[in-house]
Amino acid sequence: MSVQQTIIRGIKEQLFFNNYLVLPNFGGFVLKSRPAHFSPSGGLLLPPSKTVSFNIQLKQNDGVLSAWLQNALGCSATEAMGHLTDFSEFCSGILTAKRRLSLEGIGFFYLDFENNICFEPQHDANFLTSSFGLGSVSVK
Repeated sequence: MSVQQTIIRGIKEQLFFNNYLVLPNFGGFVLKSRPAHFSPSGGLLLPPSKTVSFNIQLKQNDGVLSAWLQNALGCSATEAMGHLTDFSEFCSGILTAKRRLSLEGIGFFYLDFENNICFEPQHDANFLTSSFGLGSVSVK
């Protein structure tokens, strides 16, 4: 598994344990709780969930991802920060070149017509551990 894939796995894994997570020099992932609710059509009752959003303003390292990466790779704090910086630059480069970047299990980034970074969460991703295994219920 490449370092990039390891970092993506770490982001996804740490979102189950933290309400926000910063990818240094890129932005922060923030979780928002949502109670059980009806689908827009009213035909489904959906379980409680935590959905992810992205805040471009959160760029200061919070240490969570760096500490996780140190343990996952068995490297020093300096090496972990180097990997995270490289990954941030990689993400920015992909967005500039292709205008779209997908992170499996989390969502995708894209550039709008004014070159602002936008984020769309993966709709079936639920980071609320207490809802694990709960599915939607059809309502008649």
